[in-house]
Amino acid sequence: MKTQRDVFLDSLFDKAKNDSSIMLLSVDMGAPAIDRWKLELPDQYIEMGISEQNAINVAAGLSRGGKKVFVYFMAVWVHRCFEQIRYSCAIGDNPITILGNSVGLGYAPAGPAHEPNEDISVMRSLHNLQIHSASSIVQIEGVLEQCLNSKIVNYVRLERKTYPDSELAYKDFLPGFYSNSYLFHDDKLKQKYAVLSYGQIMHRLFNLRKKYPAKLSEVSFIELSRIWPLDFDTLFMQLGNINKVLFVEEQSKSGSLSEVLAFEFASRGLLLNLKTIHLPNSYIFENGNQEEILDSIGFSSSDILDQIELLMV
Repeated sequence: MKTQRDVFLDSLFDKAKNDSSIMLLSVDMGAPAIDRWKLELPDQYIEMGISEQNAINVAAGLSRGGKKVFVYFMAVWVHRCFEQIRYSCAIGDNPITILGNSVGLGYAPAGPAHEPNEDISVMRSLHNLQIHSASSIVQIEGVLEQCLNSKIVNYVRLERKTYPDSELAYKDFLPGFYSNSYLFHDDKLKQKYAVLSYGQIMHRLFNLRKKYPAKLSEVSFIELSRIWPLDFDTLFMQLGNINKVLFVEEQSKSGSLSEVLAFEFASRGLLLNLKTIHLPNSYIFENGNQEEILDSIGFSSSDILDQIELLMV
């Protein structure tokens, strides 16, 4: 099974063959999907080396010249080139798409220097920018179309690994179908509670939903795909009368999307019973891979199930 990165780059390549305005800039990153660009579309590909800040400025210049520019690097480096994204792209009105590979604890064995635990709070502080974070490769073509048709900066958070539970959940969706958020439920009339998340955490929720169908029969599972700005019209339609919500985020609590949701409920004068599971507001130095560390800090299936059951009390 291909990763989100390879599906995105392959789909972009197919479009680039018929659209010379599409360009890919890679910042010291290799992948089989990139080799095709080097061999077949050398005039639409630039290897930038270890130069994230320069890559963003070059991308902004190409965008100003009418190109549709995609910049690919490790997600954590959005912190390094925040200034260039803000001044050259967002303020300068030069829309580019940033492909951030391996979000959350995806590079956990490499330590906190490679873990973008606060990339969402950092990037959503900018204007003229939207953020996408899909769980399934089925969603990727739809995300790509959003980026190609967008007039603002896009930041696409790509998961490093594949997750069969997420792919199974989307087995009935046609590739290219896109929604800002996806609702999964068995009987909408019975729904009293909701669990929200995005990205790879969804595979844990899909697994729970499959494992405990009776216990979770009154729970809606909602995946946010465009996570900034949040599509509150769609989300509130999906929630209906539900105000008991568990938000699970592989992101530090400070500046998280659950804070945004709580504020939106309050601003509309609505009551919200909100429980959350987050990464700590600190850097993580523990040894282990992504799954092992998440299990150890409150994201295990039993931890999530416990929080859902507390919501039901």
